[in-house]
Amino acid sequence: MSIEFRGTGLSLKTNSVELYERISKDFSHFLVPELKNPPIFNITSLKEDRPSITIPTSISLSRESKNSKTYDDEKIRYNDYGDLISKYDYDKESGLISSGSIERLHEITYLLILSRVGKYQDLLGIHKVHALGFIYKGVCCVGMMNMGVGKSTLLMELLKDPEVELLSDDSPLIDGRGEVLSFPIRIGASELPEGLEIEDPKENIYRLIRKEYGEKNLICLQGIKNKIGTQYKKIVVFEGKRGNRRLTRASSISLWLSLQKHMVIGIGLPIIFEYFWESGISDFIRKTKIFFLRQRAAINFSRNCEFYKFSLGKSSEENAKALKELLEN
Repeated sequence: MSIEFRGTGLSLKTNSVELYERISKDFSHFLVPELKNPPIFNITSLKEDRPSITIPTSISLSRESKNSKTYDDEKIRYNDYGDLISKYDYDKESGLISSGSIERLHEITYLLILSRVGKYQDLLGIHKVHALGFIYKGVCCVGMMNMGVGKSTLLMELLKDPEVELLSDDSPLIDGRGEVLSFPIRIGASELPEGLEIEDPKENIYRLIRKEYGEKNLICLQGIKNKIGTQYKKIVVFEGKRGNRRLTRASSISLWLSLQKHMVIGIGLPIIFEYFWESGISDFIRKTKIFFLRQRAAINFSRNCEFYKFSLGKSSEENAKALKELLEN
């Protein structure tokens, strides 16, 4: 499978037809028949009852989290999740993942791809923000929210309107000039909304059972009729939270402060710490560079936008209506 993220190529190999189909749906917008250049990243994900990866007994535990144990052998990192083992060579940008569980294999493969590609593009000055993103009547809208507030629910309500163009369900991109770029990957939600028409639902609606967060319904973008957005005239940003429905204008400084959480630190972004965070002085320099590049993007983005605080009511339909009325004015 060949995947190209804005010129960044990745090759994925697997022995599992089901994993191949799932990842193809996750990244349907970025699939290409063949990469023009050699891939930057090479990932192999194997569904096998007995893992083909052996962690050398000569290396000691580097760190332990609630999810995994990490072992470093110079530029090669092993992660033992109990039900999955991975091996990643940072010099070659080559990964091997092994698990007997298709759910776990899907979850980690997806996050590994986003983690490594995301870091690579960070260094190119293209950064993810934890938010929904869409274009409506020439206005780009980016909505930052914590997990569980209703980001995907609101976006799917908005997508019922054919005039809404999709940028991203979870992580639109901000470049160094503060401009917004699309990053259209699968849409995920705990519950599917009524009234959103999905083409070929048996093919384009699928699910993932995550180890920590449970079952999630996924929608392949091939099933969404809305266009992928590209052109816009201005940017409106909001930070959403639960409460009584209300939109309040806020300052550029307030937006910059919110971006520290949602973009510069990146809380809530779909990455895995074990794959993003490397050891050694060279990676410390890379992470420092990423911090300053994200800050530059945050400053320029704050200058480009109108910013609002949005208290979302219980009705997603009314929330979407209020947001579209704001963008029309």
